[in-house]
Amino acid sequence: MPTLHANGIDIHYRIEGSGPWVTLSHALTTDLSLWDGLAAVLAKRFTVLRYDTRGHGATSAPPQPYDFEMLVADLLRLLDALGVERTHFVGLSMGGMIGQHFAVAAPTLVLVGADDPGTPPAASRAIAEAIPGARLEIIPSASHLSCLEQEAVFNRLVANFLAA
Repeated sequence: MPTLHANGIDIHYRIEGSGPWVTLSHALTTDLSLWDGLAAVLAKRFTVLRYDTRGHGATSAPPQPYDFEMLVADLLRLLDALGVERTHFVGLSMGGMIGQHFAVAAPTLVLVGADDPGTPPAASRAIAEAIPGARLEIIPSASHLSCLEQEAVFNRLVANFLAA
């Protein structure tokens, strides 16, 4: 697995497929493998970049407080080092929060599990309403890790949104 030194840490990442770039950012306490299923679907039409966020997986975990400004800076340095000038962005949980800080004004799909206690549909609705042009999709029979709990539905919604 490739690792790149950026923003003072070693960032572990994986690139698959070809086409327009899509960056996948995982949830707290997970790593880039959270996206194995979605990456396989998207790599047929996109260049998929997955990375381990600071303190997760094989990326460095310096003993200091982390904030979203730092996590977004890590992402920006990674994208710059890889020569990525433009990317779609898919994030879940913490990765979704990184995405909100990364590009609030970009076309946005907000996905939430109907039974998500961490970010309930009402909170996700408020997030979507605060982003001009955002689309909200509520996934039935799913909780906070909807990409695993309803993988086929999640993958279809993301792939269709990116293809539009």
